[in-house]
Amino acid sequence: MKLTIKFSLLLIGLFVSCIGFKPSNFSADFQAIVISDTHISNDESKDHRLAQLIEQINSHKFPSVELLLITGDLVAGVYGNSEPNIPDESNNRIKKLQALLGELKIPYYLILGNHDYRFNRSSDSDRYFSLEEILQTVQIWNKDAGIKPYYAAEHQGWKFICLNSMRGRYLNRYFDDEQLSWFEQQFHDGKPTILLFHHPVKTNHFKIWCKAKDLITPEKEPRFFDIVENHSQQIKAIFVGHGHRWVHDRLFSTIKVYETDSFGESKGMPFYLVGFDNHASTIHIEKFKTLK
Repeated sequence: MKLTIKFSLLLIGLFVSCIGFKPSNFSADFQAIVISDTHISNDESKDHRLAQLIEQINSHKFPSVELLLITGDLVAGVYGNSEPNIPDESNNRIKKLQALLGELKIPYYLILGNHDYRFNRSSDSDRYFSLEEILQTVQIWNKDAGIKPYYAAEHQGWKFICLNSMRGRYLNRYFDDEQLSWFEQQFHDGKPTILLFHHPVKTNHFKIWCKAKDLITPEKEPRFFDIVENHSQQIKAIFVGHGHRWVHDRLFSTIKVYETDSFGESKGMPFYLVGFDNHASTIHIEKFKTLK
C-alpha cells in the first residue's frame, strides 16, 4: 500500500512538472501574469502565441488575473524593413502588437527593451545608442502605443514602477540621472512595490542571467543600487527579461528577482503567475511553461 501511494505521488509530481504548474494554497487578492521578450516580428507564430494567451486570459482560464506585465523586447524591431532610417508603416510592429493587445480585457503594463529601440532589421539592438536615437524611438512608441519611456502605475494598493534600462545607453549606462531622480521619489507613499525593467541585475549569488556585458551591476549603476537598497523592505520583487532564461535569486537578501524565458522565442508559452496578498503585502510566484 505504501509503495502504491508513493508511486501515485510520484506520478502526480511528474505530471505537475510537465505542465509547469506548481499547486499552492496561497490566497491571492488578485494575480498578474508576467511574460518577456515577445519579439513580435514577421513570424506569425509569435502573434498566434500571444493571441492565444490573451484569449485564455479573456476566457477566465485564470479567473484572478487582473494584470498582464511584459518586461521588454516587445517587438523584434520597430519596423520590418531593412532600409536605414526609413520607416515602413506597412510593417510597423508596434501597431501589430497594439492590435493584439487591443483584444485584452484587463490592463497591461509594457516595458521597453533593447529590441524596442531597434529601428529596423538592419540595425543592431546591442550597439551604442545616441540620445537623439533614444528620444526619436520613444516618440514613435508614444505616438503609436501611448507608452512613456518610464512610469508608475497602481493596482489594488500595489505600486508597479516600470523603469527603462535603455534610457541611459547614450551614457554607456542603463538609467539616466533624470530617471533615477524620478525613481527615488516613487517610494514616499510607502506602498508595496514591484519593479519591472528589461536588463537583469547582479544579485546576491552568482547566476548567469545574460551576457556579462548586459548585466546591471553596482559598478555600472551605483545610485540605482543605493536607491533599491534603501527601499528593500518596500520592494517585494523585481521582474526582468533579456536573457531568455528561467532564473531567480534575491537582491540584498530580501528582494525576489525573477527572469522568465523568452515568450516569443520559446517553443512553449513561458510565464510567471504572481499572486498578491493585499493584507500581508506579500507575493507568491509560480512558473508556467505552457498553457496546456
